Amino acid sequence: MTTTSVPARTEHRTDTTWCLVAPHLPDAASAHDWAVRDRTGAVVTFQGVVRDHGPDREQVRAIDYEAYAPVALDRLVEVAAAAGAAFPGLGPVALWHRTGLVALGAASVNVTVAAGHRGTAFDAARFCIDVLKATVPVWKVEHDGTGSHRADAGAAVPVSVAAAARAWLAGHHGSDPGCRECA
Repeated sequence: MTTTSVPARTEHRTDTTWCLVAPHLPDAASAHDWAVRDRTGAVVTFQGVVRDHGPDREQVRAIDYEAYAPVALDRLVEVAAAAGAAFPGLGPVALWHRTGLVALGAASVNVTVAAGHRGTAFDAARFCIDVLKATVPVWKVEHDGTGSHRADAGAAVPVSVAAAARAWLAGHHGSDPGCRECA
């Protein structure tokens, strides 16, 4: 297996937003500890991990994630802001994505959100991962027993965060170019 060159850590961190694109992510407990505030009643963390298969591939052993880190980081920051606008009372949001070679079972993406109540936290976490997947320019090369294969060949250009957020909130949970809500 070969890996692409991986840029250094790219990070945006404020009191309420922690976005990161890097070859190695901090432990998820770091995001939890950072997100908890006196008014926090719920923290939801979602981690996407490398699994042993893809849509057209079995026996995946690792995935090489490629991104233009500055643009990916800007999109993560936009997703966090969109979540804050969509879910009143939402607390801190941490969105992290790995680049480079990620082994089977290891986390490639982390979403941590805090809120006063569990419903808001769960909904906001789902919103963040769905909009992140639709808008953040990260590409995958899957490695299996037969070699390396681009997993997203021919994938659509990511839609804008605003369009993906509107679509998600309208109940579409994705981008459909033919839908007025998604355009």
